[in-house]
This record gives sequence, structure tokens and C-alpha cells, in this order.
Amino acid sequence: MKAQNLTISVPYKGCDKDCPYCISKMTGYIESDEDQFRANMFKARTVAKAAQVSSILITGKGEPFLNIEACNLIGENFVEFPIEIQTNGIKLMQQWDENKTILGSKYLDVIAFSIDDIDQWKYYAPMMKDIWENYGIVVRVTLNMTDKIDCSRYPFWMHAVEFAGDTNVSQLSFRNVIAPETRVSTDESGNAARWIEEHGCADAYDSIVKDFKECTFDVIRKLSFGATVYDVNGVAVTMFDECVQHTNNNEDIRSLIYQEDGHMYTSWDSPASILF
Repeated sequence: MKAQNLTISVPYKGCDKDCPYCISKMTGYIESDEDQFRANMFKARTVAKAAQVSSILITGKGEPFLNIEACNLIGENFVEFPIEIQTNGIKLMQQWDENKTILGSKYLDVIAFSIDDIDQWKYYAPMMKDIWENYGIVVRVTLNMTDKIDCSRYPFWMHAVEFAGDTNVSQLSFRNVIAPETRVSTDESGNAARWIEEHGCADAYDSIVKDFKECTFDVIRKLSFGATVYDVNGVAVTMFDECVQHTNNNEDIRSLIYQEDGHMYTSWDSPASILF
């Protein structure tokens, strides 16, 4: 069994942003067990090494920076790996506004901002520059492609790449916002799935991919789960067709997933994928 990375979902402490397309609303929440989460972390590291993961991704059903204690624990236990955190940036920006410091700067190698509004990106721009220039932490922006992003300026993806260069963003991803194949049966799950369909998220993503494929760029690397990373004017650009991986053949697992209940899985939306 091989995996691209180990994704660690920190015990849920809430979220400070209510995204209408939130994947967690559709895959559902699980009960946290912080004692088990701590106790099995050594086992998680052992499995990650055996699966030859290349990095650690800190994420959560909510905003991971709202559980900074768990984030610090992961940093201490996986210090030998490159560590990335996925964040909406709100808590991070509050800290930076207050004293110009970056949460988790002792152990983070990449900060990946999940963004669905270009004005939000512009607001974070001074902090992003500081993250790279004064902390040496790589900045990634993942654009969640919905109609909240105005793609009318043609070609939008190139303008996004140019802005990435202006804001010291080394890596830029375009994410296809889709409902997972398996969803929980709740009102908020149904509302999120309907919002995605009604707001033409697939169309927004498809238009970006179509325009991008009309150009030719150098390939930096191909990821094991199928995505390709391109060099576009010095920015690493990739497209993510799925928010979560549904199937694998044990050699192309996108992520091993260490959940907040202290158990490891290979799929977000299938309890049957549990490993231990």
C-alpha cells in the first residue's frame, strides 16, 4: 500500500466560516476522541512511513487552527516530514493583524489557503508575502471554483497565476467543487449538494480546465492519484477534479486519513475503509 500523503483531521473545535458547499456537511462529522487521537499517533506515523508518504497534511472537519493544541502535537510528532496545513485563513489573519506572527511557524512548511473569493485573497496578500519573506513557509492557494469567483475576465486562470506571483504564492490549485458520491442523510448535507448544483460549480471548473488545456506548459511532476503539476511562469499549477478520492487500487491512494477518533482510514466517506 502506497499513499501520496498522510492527512490528519484534528479533533473538531468548530469552524469560523460557513461555506455553503462545505464537504464536511456532506460527508458528516464523527465523534472526537482526543485521548485515542493522542495515543495512536505513533502508530499513525509508523503506517505513514510504511506507505512511503511524502508529506503530512493537517486539516479538519472544521478549521484546524481553532484547535492549535492538536496542531502543535502533530508538529512535534511528525517533525521529520514536510508539514502542510489547510486553512481558511481567518484565525491566521487575526493573529497576524494583532502582532505580525504566524501560528504554527515552528513546524509548518506549507500553508494552504482555501479561498472562494478573490477579495479575500487580496485581503490576505500582505500576510502571504510576510509568510514567505520572513518565515520561509511556502504559500499555496486553492481556489474553490464556484460562481462566487468571477471568471469573466478571460483567461481567468492566467490572471490568477499572475496574482499568485505578485503575492508570493508558490503553488496554485483549482478545485472542482462537487458533492461526494456517498453523503450523509441530513438537511445540511442536502442543502450543500443542492447549492453546488444550483450554482453551476462544475461549469466554473470545466471552463478553467478547457482554457488551460489550450496551452502547453512544462510538467513538474505527476501525482500518484492522477493530478499533474505544471510550471506556469514559476508558479506550480494543478487541477483537482475531486474534493475527495472515492476509490483506489492500493498503489494510488491520495491520502491515508488519520481521523479525530484516533483511527486511520483510506476514504473520507466510507467507514468501511478503516485500517486500524
